Amino acid sequence: MKLHLGFGSNYVRLVVGLMAASQLLAGCATPPASEAAAVVPQDANTLLVSAEMALQLKRYREASRLYAAAVQGSEDELLAERATRVAYQYHQYGTVLEITKRWLEINSTSEDARRFAGFAALRLYKIDIAAEHFGHLIQSGFISPQAGFVSLLPEWLDEGTRPAAMALTQRLVPMFPDTAEAHYAFAQAALQSENNALALTNAQRATELSPYWMPAKWLLARVHLVGGNSDEALKIARGIVAQEGTPEYKLELAQLLYASGNTEEGMREFEALTTDAAVAPAASRSVALLNMQRGQYEEAYRGFRDLVRSGHFVYESMFYLGQIAEIKKQTSDAIELYQRVTVGDLAVPAQVRVARLKSEGGSLPDGLALLDKFAEEHPEFALAIAMGQATVLSDAGQNDQALKKLDAMLTEFPDHYDLRMAKALLLERMRENSKALKVMRELVRDRPDDPSALNMLGYTLVDRTRETAEGLAMIERAHTMLPDSGAILDSMGWALHKLGRNSEAMPYLQRALEHSRDPEIALHLGEVQWSQGQRDEARATWQAALEDNPDNAAIKERLEKRKTK
Repeated sequence: MKLHLGFGSNYVRLVVGLMAASQLLAGCATPPASEAAAVVPQDANTLLVSAEMALQLKRYREASRLYAAAVQGSEDELLAERATRVAYQYHQYGTVLEITKRWLEINSTSEDARRFAGFAALRLYKIDIAAEHFGHLIQSGFISPQAGFVSLLPEWLDEGTRPAAMALTQRLVPMFPDTAEAHYAFAQAALQSENNALALTNAQRATELSPYWMPAKWLLARVHLVGGNSDEALKIARGIVAQEGTPEYKLELAQLLYASGNTEEGMREFEALTTDAAVAPAASRSVALLNMQRGQYEEAYRGFRDLVRSGHFVYESMFYLGQIAEIKKQTSDAIELYQRVTVGDLAVPAQVRVARLKSEGGSLPDGLALLDKFAEEHPEFALAIAMGQATVLSDAGQNDQALKKLDAMLTEFPDHYDLRMAKALLLERMRENSKALKVMRELVRDRPDDPSALNMLGYTLVDRTRETAEGLAMIERAHTMLPDSGAILDSMGWALHKLGRNSEAMPYLQRALEHSRDPEIALHLGEVQWSQGQRDEARATWQAALEDNPDNAAIKERLEKRKTK
């Protein structure tokens, strides 16, 4: 959700008028955040000054709570807007819901208030609340419901988890049953959440309602491809290109060809499109990515280098050039390339990779310092960088320090889902099972219909405790929502194996490995094959996983242990 922290002139005059008081107070000792509730003044103006001071001190939770208190005693909509924007920017989603409730009391027609409330609820997996606000917005906040769905879908997928976006669109579709864009949004979210049946049903319905709308047809083709029906996918795609042979559509066809296993034909189409000015950069990017995927690193290097020189996909290309340098053991070149990736979705992974390489070279403090410096220069990435630091610390064997880092962040950002998940997984890695389960149960308590939280808790109960039946019940609930998720299929298979139901477990694990070549899934499948007397098959499963993951210690150990048995 794109946030702009500007605010109206009345609000500006109010803050300017209070800045002198703020400066006088700044030199005084400020109480810790835990004491804030005991000393909160009741005057709205004083609360506002205190909130601004807390922001300057980077005490974001305290600032948001002070803003919320100021809004409760005010009729100023500009103040409510400012408070909401600050709380949302700093991930205080529960506080956002509190403030927007008051904002809507001040102005029940505010579309911005509903927008913030809807996205905060989506972040918290409060789907009923999100659906209420977005239902209002789609009805009245856009030129038409069709425009509303098309406009909001990318933000739903970006702001919440993919399952949350699917749950939201599923709730909204009955309100707009004859709107093709509603079914399209539901199908798109379902596809990205790994529920192929719902994706197919709704993509088909979207094309029925709007048979000449090409995005729906392309989505239907992709859904067929993911579901294993590549012939139907290509039939739809070729039909679109025959009808409207734009360069963009030809590029989509090339992608489907390659993904369906027609690799040579797909590659020829991509290469032909690299000379078409309309799509040349995108086609060149696809060729470079596919060469990298196939291990043809010299060709991939040339492709990404040329993209950088042309000014297209620059930061993404530098990231992959860094990966190629890393594969070639050219560590200093890799570090230099990664450090140049300072914007976009790959900025944080690139900087974390620098820290990891520094750590592996014996310079962990230098790597962590680089991350601190990057976070200072790019505050929009500060929270993600902190999680990256925790990962680097844990990988370096400093789990206690990693946990302290996550706990410090959770003190400021208690509503942040990824932080809570990261802490649970770190505790599990540390074999602190009771503490890990406590965090996971709190997540499920707060997000009882979130399949990711259910699966994490269910798998941990199965793998680390004797509560296998309870764990399986949670995994089954998650599987009902996301039946094609590789992670959940793996959990189902492993739970059934733990219960001695190996013949039932096998198909789940085989499907899981088809979805994701995760070495842990291969370990599980091999164990079930071994227990069923399929020892050659088990060794073949582990050997294939080792070829994909040559540094995986667990796979190596399993193969060595079962080599002669």
